Amino acid sequence: MEALDAKDAAADAGASTGPPTPSAIGALVIFLVSVACVIALVLLPVKLRVPVPRRLRAARNGGGSSSGGVRASVAVRIPHWLPPPLGVLVMLAAGCLDSRGLLNGILGDSSIQPYSILILFLALAYIAAALDQTGAFAWLALKMTGRAATTGPRLFVLQSLLAAVVTLFTR
Repeated sequence: MEALDAKDAAADAGASTGPPTPSAIGALVIFLVSVACVIALVLLPVKLRVPVPRRLRAARNGGGSSSGGVRASVAVRIPHWLPPPLGVLVMLAAGCLDSRGLLNGILGDSSIQPYSILILFLALAYIAAALDQTGAFAWLALKMTGRAATTGPRLFVLQSLLAAVVTLFTR
């Protein structure tokens, strides 16, 4: 009976209960590739060498002659924030996302409010930074490792309990 009620609630909310569409699968693949690129760029920063045109080198050197046949280049680091906006552009170009979906993703609708999620995240980050400055996390880590003694499973249980308590207060 509960499964039937959940199915009715999903149908009332406008959720699709059929198989995923090709555009939904494409959007999911683009999202996962975007997330993987962000993680890769954080762990392994990528720098590209971009050659500088001779006219720009001459202008930078005060209008004098450039450095002969030596090719100058500038190292450009690819920022880790670049893949998500590029992923959105790829979704728009591929037809996986339309302008209405993009607008709902930014401004929200009756079912989700992105700004409230962002405000919650920033508030929690501020609280975590303040607690870190006071030394509360260092004290808590010392207490937890002291209680766990030398057993890894006990430390795992203590960390899980701490995560459960923190989750209760942030819900």
